[in-house]
Amino acid sequence: MIQGVGLNVYNLYAPCWGASGYQDRYAADMNNLYRKYQFNVAVPPPGAPIPGVPKCINATAMYVWLNQDNVRQALHIPAFLPNWELCSTLVTSHYQRQYMDMAPFYQELLQNNIRVLVYNGDTDMACNFLGAEKFVESLNQPVRREGGGGVGSGGSVGTSCLEHIYI
Repeated sequence: MIQGVGLNVYNLYAPCWGASGYQDRYAADMNNLYRKYQFNVAVPPPGAPIPGVPKCINATAMYVWLNQDNVRQALHIPAFLPNWELCSTLVTSHYQRQYMDMAPFYQELLQNNIRVLVYNGDTDMACNFLGAEKFVESLNQPVRREGGGGVGSGGSVGTSCLEHIYI
């Protein structure tokens, strides 16, 4: 229902990157930032979309850096493999789900006294906190403390929070 209205589905309050000319701004910023060092940083052509990037996400820096030859070599990525993309259609088309439920894996970690963090932002509409909250509740872990929200480092008021002993 919210697609195509200009909202950033990954952060409701953040700007929707990808408007016309946003890569021009990135190229200018990179030029100013690295002018002293005279790096030759490849940037996609102005106005050209970056492959595999969902609307509203600014992945230019990741795309540029991860596709540099020296970075690929340092990561031992063979030259015959395609460029890195944030959301690769090639990977998506070949992906086969092996597990429908991750709860047994979390249970095994918890039974071995390994603490885990499950985090979903309250402004993320793609991976919202409601699904994570339901999942954590299904693990039936004892609750240490129940909070009613607070002020985060960005000054925003958070939603309610449950602190479990091992989660």
